[in-house]
Amino acid sequence: METSIALAISILSAVITPVVLISASALLTISTSTRVSRVLERARAMSELLNELGETRRGEGSQDRYSMLLLQFARAKKRSELLSRALASQYGSISAFVLYLL
Repeated sequence: METSIALAISILSAVITPVVLISASALLTISTSTRVSRVLERARAMSELLNELGETRRGEGSQDRYSMLLLQFARAKKRSELLSRALASQYGSISAFVLYLL
């Protein structure tokens, strides 16, 4: 009786472990995808502000603001590139894990 319970537990753990790992990986991928969306949304907003400032740029204050927005835009671009690479790596690792299970 005790061996059948141990066997059932080992079978259940063998079945549940991959599901938990894939679910955790999917949650991480969804979170990263959401961050990419937020970065792109922020970059679009900054792009609109840069266009507005570029058209009406006069005075020292607007020049400083324009420079600051350019710097933030460059950082957002770098951030989106890093997040895109992370997302591609996550998709690759999930795919490799699923292929390993097959």
